[in-house]
Order: sequence, then C-alpha cells, then structure tokens
Amino acid sequence: MANPSELIIKNRSDISQFLIHLTKDGVFDHYVDTGSDRFLWKSQTVNAEDSLRKILTTYPKPRLVAQSPMGYFKYKIDLPTKVRGGVKPEWLKCVCFSEVPLVELPSFYQAVVTKRNEYKKYGLGFWQKTIRLKGGNSVFYIDAGNSSLLTSVNSLIQGPNLKVFQSMLPFIQEFGPRLFAKPGFVQGQVDFRWEREWRVIGSFEFNLSDVAFGICPESQITVFEGIVQNGFPFLDPDWDYETLKKNLVEKKATHLLKGF
Repeated sequence: MANPSELIIKNRSDISQFLIHLTKDGVFDHYVDTGSDRFLWKSQTVNAEDSLRKILTTYPKPRLVAQSPMGYFKYKIDLPTKVRGGVKPEWLKCVCFSEVPLVELPSFYQAVVTKRNEYKKYGLGFWQKTIRLKGGNSVFYIDAGNSSLLTSVNSLIQGPNLKVFQSMLPFIQEFGPRLFAKPGFVQGQVDFRWEREWRVIGSFEFNLSDVAFGICPESQITVFEGIVQNGFPFLDPDWDYETLKKNLVEKKATHLLKGF
C-alpha cells in the first residue's frame, strides 16, 4: 500500500522533494585552535561563482566543505578569554541545504540586511532521499523568547549530556530575540525559519551522479554543463514553470518534474 504522505508531498506546490545548496558572496566564520581547546573566531571572504566551480572540480570527488560551526551551540564554543560551554567547533561544522521550492529561491539571493553574506544564483539540487541517506536532517528551530525551552536546550551540554547529545547539537537553531551580540549583525529579532534549512554534519562528498540539477544564471548554463560533462542539467531559478519544463524536455530530464 502506498504511503499517503508521498501523494500529499507530490501534490503540494509549497513542498519540494529536492534539497538545494546555494553558494554565497561574503564571509564565513571559522575557528583557529589557539591551544588548550580554546578557539579564536576568524572570518574569510568567499565568492559564489568561484565556490561552485571549485566544488565541481574537486579531485577525486566533488565535495561541499563544512567550514563553519552552525546553530545555537556555536555560541558555547570556548574562546581564548572565556569558557562558554566546552563545545568544540568540529562538532558543529555542517553543510547546509534548503527544502524551499525552486520557484521561491529568488528570496534567498535578494539582499538580506541582517546577514554578512548573500546567497547567489549558483548551487546544486539533490533529491531529499539522497541527503537523508548521508545523515542529513532538518533543523530544529527553537524560540529564543521561551525561557523554559532554552533552559532545556542548554541542559544538553551539561555534564555527561555533552557527549550523549553531541550529534544533535548542530541541528538546533534559535529564532526570535537575538541572544548573542555579534559584529556586523543588526541587533533585535532574528528569524530565518523561512530558509527551511537542512544540515549534514561534516563535509559532504558526493558523485556527480548524486546531483539532480545545478543552478546558475541562464547565460552560464552552457559553461557549467560543460564542467560536469552534461552529467546533469543546470537551471535558472528565475524561469517560470513552462520555461523550466521546456528546458528539461530538451535535455531529456523530465523525471525531475515530479520533484518540483
């Protein structure tokens, strides 16, 4: 008997069967070990187009590199001058995806003033089941204004719980009142639930055959399809559905239509 949820997902326009990784312009955070399990927070500039090219040409396998600690518990990493919780950066380094439908991607690469980086129209789309098989999971969003909930979440790193719940920590993300001051960010409320984020702990190595489609501006599709030797189609998320369908028909990739 068919799973009824599969039919619901197939017929809902606000649900996608794909998870999309977009690359960015801007900066990402990484931590430098200063010794004695203390870490110094640093930043590095990135370029979205160059990042996608580098991902696709990494030898011997393409790889999305987990460079930044993610989630609420990155603020519990010890610094040179302060013990904040004993969390290690390596536990929280993740690769991020979104389950937002392709037609909603323009909201990602429009300017967002509360971030120091900007998503651009470059990325890769995977079937959701592919990411799940590699340990991916959706983010657990918690309301930072709910003090009793925060108390429970903070208990995950107290005493022996720190090791027990280690694999869960990267998937917890707060929204609501901003709890931690950070240079370059607007203070006040923060809420990125609309990203409908998924994460995979650590770097994500894959085969080109694992990719359902690529994303880039229409003017660069031929270039990027050449890089992957036409192993999968590249799409421009600004296309309307009919243009998308026409391009997938031409590339004999209509099997992808059931996922949008």
